[in-house]
Amino acid sequence: MVEQRNVDPDSPCIIQTAGLTKAFGVRLAVDDLDLKVMRGDIFGFLGPNGSGKTTTIRMLLGLVRPTAGSIQLFGQEQSQHLSQLLPRIGAIIETPVFYPYLSGLDNLRVVALRSGIPAGSRCDARLDEILTLIDLSARAKDAYRKYSLGMKQRLALGAALLTDPELILLDEPTNGLDPAGVHEMRELIRCLPQMGKTVFLSSHLLYEIQLVCNRVAILNEGHLLYQSTVQELLQREAQIVVRMNTHTESEQTWAYLQHLSQQEASWLHDIKREQDAQGNEVFAINASSARSSEITALLAQKHLYVAEIYQRRENLEDLFLQLTNMQGPSSSTANVRAPEDAQLGLHK
Repeated sequence: MVEQRNVDPDSPCIIQTAGLTKAFGVRLAVDDLDLKVMRGDIFGFLGPNGSGKTTTIRMLLGLVRPTAGSIQLFGQEQSQHLSQLLPRIGAIIETPVFYPYLSGLDNLRVVALRSGIPAGSRCDARLDEILTLIDLSARAKDAYRKYSLGMKQRLALGAALLTDPELILLDEPTNGLDPAGVHEMRELIRCLPQMGKTVFLSSHLLYEIQLVCNRVAILNEGHLLYQSTVQELLQREAQIVVRMNTHTESEQTWAYLQHLSQQEASWLHDIKREQDAQGNEVFAINASSARSSEITALLAQKHLYVAEIYQRRENLEDLFLQLTNMQGPSSSTANVRAPEDAQLGLHK
């Protein structure tokens, strides 16, 4: 039975689910999912293929009925007000389908007609505006079949934006694109909050979420593993790395840090001995960079002088693999970032 809750049409919360569950036979595709997406978010919905992302989006759009739980959109119960809510939503789900022999412009005209936008000067002005936004004005009269994959995805986003919706649901919008196409789509998505849009973006491209989104939820096998800001997720495992000059100093430092963690500095509770890429023994301390000077001062009081101290921050891929229990061998180069257009993904 789908639960009903009090509604608030003026709520800044654009999407809120409670206990959202979908079972296909004995298999739970989505299990007890609680999501909260605020107005103006670019919300990343991250998970490997088959984790339940597309099923969740289909439930949000009313294409799949939940087995249990509830959905609120714009502060209203989705199940009770779906016909009034859908015009406020634009979506790209999986592979968009257009007429291959029609031009990009004519395909948008078809979408406009089906969306209830009457033909005329206002419709033409809106089409021109959308084509400019998605950078297809120069190719608007070319047949859709001649478009690159990146152009097809931009046209799909244009179709989703045609009715000027408040909420945009994007299911793997950069899937299969080359680096140039990914960059173009990324820049389009980034500008949407400035136009008053809220974006719900599902992806398995970890680095893309890190670059584009301000908030993220991580899903695996239908279960919600994490939900917060991208910044908080990245800071969650920030580490200070300390290297001493000699093995003797390292032994003394290890003993002193253990003493401090038990007696004077409780924030030093998680310290690990590791080797860096050069084979030097180092101490990894889970703490923010603000603690670096404090650590240096504490060690200096015991005449232990640091050879090197720096902050190491794992990227979103490392954290995702840890959360989903798929972490491979630890790397001493975790602070090295991927190139800007790298597509880091998890594949079937």
